[in-house]
Amino acid sequence: MPQELYVSNISTGAAGTDQSQPTALLQPTLDGEETSYFEWLGAGSLQVREVGGVMHRTDAPPAAVTLVQFGFSLDTLFVRVDGGVPMLDLLAGGRELSLKFAAPDGVRYSIRQALGRLSGRFWDRQAGEPRWIERGPGGAMFAAGTVLEVAIPLADLRLAPGQAVAFFVAVYDAGLETERHPPRLPIELVVPDARFEAHQWRA
Repeated sequence: MPQELYVSNISTGAAGTDQSQPTALLQPTLDGEETSYFEWLGAGSLQVREVGGVMHRTDAPPAAVTLVQFGFSLDTLFVRVDGGVPMLDLLAGGRELSLKFAAPDGVRYSIRQALGRLSGRFWDRQAGEPRWIERGPGGAMFAAGTVLEVAIPLADLRLAPGQAVAFFVAVYDAGLETERHPPRLPIELVVPDARFEAHQWRA
């Protein structure tokens, strides 16, 4: 089983999730802000909520991530991450945010601050290998402000219409994973084709 599919022992019991699927193609403005109510309308969403549980700690800090929205254009995966503090401040404070893919397996896209500048990089790992190899920025783009908005070309994920996409949103602090959303199973999507919106309209 890929590492990304193991249960996170950090977030388990401290947060629950409510997830919905995309209903329309997206074309958001990547500026790190809520430019328009309509730009993420039709996106799928993952609402992170605090819940009690066996492992719940009353002294645990609140989750840095509060909401994840996601969807596609015909050639791009879009992800938006909202937090309890502005995402620019979160990243500037030394934390790293990563999209960890279970499908395609062995791919992640991480955003962090280095030498005073934010940068996004793809990392790849071969099956059975523990070490990640940096691939570079590819064609991905992002903007961090109040929220974090990410655009990843499907070509960088080597995906075509009809193929599965599955990913977690993870937060790292000093190289250690402190949050993973969802905590157990990934967000799962299917790459849309040109008939996607017509199918949604009929549904």
